[in-house]
Amino acid sequence: MITLKSILVPTDFSKQSQSAMRYGIEFAQKFGAKLHVLHVVQDVAIFLPEMGFINSSSVSSVEPILQAAAKSLADFLEPYKHDGIDFVSHCQEGNPLDEIMSLATDENIDLIIIGTHGHTGLAHFFLGSLAETLVRKSPCPVLSLRNPEHEFVNP
Repeated sequence: MITLKSILVPTDFSKQSQSAMRYGIEFAQKFGAKLHVLHVVQDVAIFLPEMGFINSSSVSSVEPILQAAAKSLADFLEPYKHDGIDFVSHCQEGNPLDEIMSLATDENIDLIIIGTHGHTGLAHFFLGSLAETLVRKSPCPVLSLRNPEHEFVNP
């Protein structure tokens, strides 16, 4: 029998993330699981490569960015607060794949539910696919939802 105790939904606050949240809530309700929701603030050094040459004391802290992201995450979760789910929100700074994998390992996550943007062609080449890489490297099963996702209908 499959038992899910901890589910992780990574979010970028997109429409695809909202779909993943709906699935995460349904699975959490069915299994009585704890639902972890993670937002990752992309590593600032990727966008400012010259930072390696700047004295770290002259660079403003990433803390205000993390605080704003944590507020956005709280706002994102607000509509779901009345669903009777035990939420644990996480807001991290770094590489999204690394942060998702680290949290999945540290929290002993049983299932990751992630929405995909469905980029193809050059967009996929340049942006890559976080979901695709996560499916290959994750320490646990991954449910990847494309948009529009399949709607399940109750009989």
